[in-house]
Amino acid sequence: MKHVTNEDFDREYKKQDNLNIINSATKRYSKYLSADIQKRCGMHGLWRCIQNHDDKYGRKFTTSLFIHVVWECKREITALNRKPIRFLGDSDKEIPSENNSNPDISEIMEMLSEEQKNILFQRFYENKTLEEIGKTMGYSKEAARQNINKIIQKVRDSSSPFGV
Repeated sequence: MKHVTNEDFDREYKKQDNLNIINSATKRYSKYLSADIQKRCGMHGLWRCIQNHDDKYGRKFTTSLFIHVVWECKREITALNRKPIRFLGDSDKEIPSENNSNPDISEIMEMLSEEQKNILFQRFYENKTLEEIGKTMGYSKEAARQNINKIIQKVRDSSSPFGV
């Protein structure tokens, strides 16, 4: 993870391509997130992208930026769904929200095998290419792509209606 200075952030934030990507990614969640929260997700996503992006994996910066901003939006939606509904004067009482039946991310991850967790870790945390994952796991690039798609679908099927 790279150290990011304010100058690094400002330089990337001023680029029109990056602003367009941030706007494109956050507008998908305008039904669920306020404009302020969307902007915060865009800023967090840009910061994380600057920290984690590595050209050696063959992915463009803007592609990584889009992915990071979407992750931040989904994280925010998940956090909003977990916050209990409170009324004025009810500071000690927790009122269940209608979304409490959705599984926690840790519950979803428990459903995955160690190999599936490892594949997701390599793809989304280490930013490895499909070819690199395939070599590590002992199969082709296409098989790696299919496995990742199956794992993602499994996670989506067992998560909230927002696809988090």
